[in-house]
Amino acid sequence: MKLRAIVIVPALMLGLFIAGCDKGPKGFYKLDGPIPVTIEFKSGGKAVFSMMGENKESDYTVSGDKVNISKDPEGKPMSLTINSDGSLSSSVGRFVKN
Repeated sequence: MKLRAIVIVPALMLGLFIAGCDKGPKGFYKLDGPIPVTIEFKSGGKAVFSMMGENKESDYTVSGDKVNISKDPEGKPMSLTINSDGSLSSSVGRFVKN
């Protein structure tokens, strides 16, 4: 019984740790509105902006409910807030999962 507890408890804790680390956005998000802008969040901390046929890649990090992108398409830092419904809010508008 002791051996089982020694193996199972650390395995469960590792699983919870990994699940807790995966809070950031994944996949495609579309700007909610008439302007066709998308952001694809890839594994490895990469975000790809697509607008008017152009793609621009940048690094991103997640801290709490904030997604911080190092460079938007204009080369400026951008911060998004993760909302309770999974959408992302920014100064340019709301991005919804596509």
